Amino acid sequence: MTKTDTLIAELEHWCNAEHGRRAELARILGVPPTRITQWLARKANPGSEATIKIIEFLENPEAHRKPGRGLK
Repeated sequence: MTKTDTLIAELEHWCNAEHGRRAELARILGVPPTRITQWLARKANPGSEATIKIIEFLENPEAHRKPGRGLK
C-alpha cells in the first residue's frame, strides 16, 4: 500500500463515519465535492497541495470546525 493509498483510506474512514462529511471536507479543502468522490473511488489522486491540506486536516479535524457545526 502506498502512502497515498493509506492517506485516502484514512480520509474514506473519516468521511464514512457520518452523512454529509464529503461536502464538509470539500469545503474545508477548497475543492469540489466531486473531487472528494474521485479520490475515494481511487479514480484520481490528490495533488501535492491537496495532499498537504488532507494531512493537516487529518492530524486535527476539530481545528477546521465551522462555527455551529461539530466534526466527530
